[in-house]
Amino acid sequence: MADSENIDRFNKFASETFAMLYSFFPQGCNFGPEDFDVPKDELGGVSLEDEGYLRTQSKSMSGDIYGAVLTGKGLAVMKLIPDALVNAAPLGEQIQAAVKAGSATVAKKLLSTALDAGIKYTMAHAGFAV
Repeated sequence: MADSENIDRFNKFASETFAMLYSFFPQGCNFGPEDFDVPKDELGGVSLEDEGYLRTQSKSMSGDIYGAVLTGKGLAVMKLIPDALVNAAPLGEQIQAAVKAGSATVAKKLLSTALDAGIKYTMAHAGFAV
């Protein structure tokens, strides 16, 4: 599989995950591969949990995740309102709208903004100048 296909799959999965977690916050939610049209054997790799955007109560061997909720970092990123965007809605709401509308290109750009903000958030909280 080409690198760009892997990136596109990650962007789709991450965008849909952020949209769902943001809609449930502050409550936890359960989800699995079937919720994202992602084959079960393709769930490996870096997860949003590994990067500190969400926490979970438990996971099953089949890829189901239970009690997932945004962390402070995840919520901070979803509430971010980028200066460069004309839309004043928080990033989480924009990602939700893009996912619901099926606009993969917009969701991909918004996800990139969210992940960049997450890196800056992590660096700032680790004491590095950003």
